[in-house]
Amino acid sequence: ADEEESSDDEDDAEFKEERINISENFKCLQGEVIELRLNRNTFGFGMALSGHRDRNRMSTFICGLHPEGPALASGKLAVGDELLK
Repeated sequence: ADEEESSDDEDDAEFKEERINISENFKCLQGEVIELRLNRNTFGFGMALSGHRDRNRMSTFICGLHPEGPALASGKLAVGDELLK
């Protein structure tokens, strides 16, 4: 049990450090940048993704949300949102 708690603490520390880096890296973007962890269910993450039409621009957008998937259940994601990482 102690080993599991230690692993969870390490994961939390890594998550906090990554959050600081994300905030710093994307602060120049317009709009709201949110950070979200999703756990897969039987529908995966419940998102359909598509890339930008211009192949020189690396972008990934949400083009669909499954009604029973965790992405929609989070209440924070919508069709048209861009994934940054």
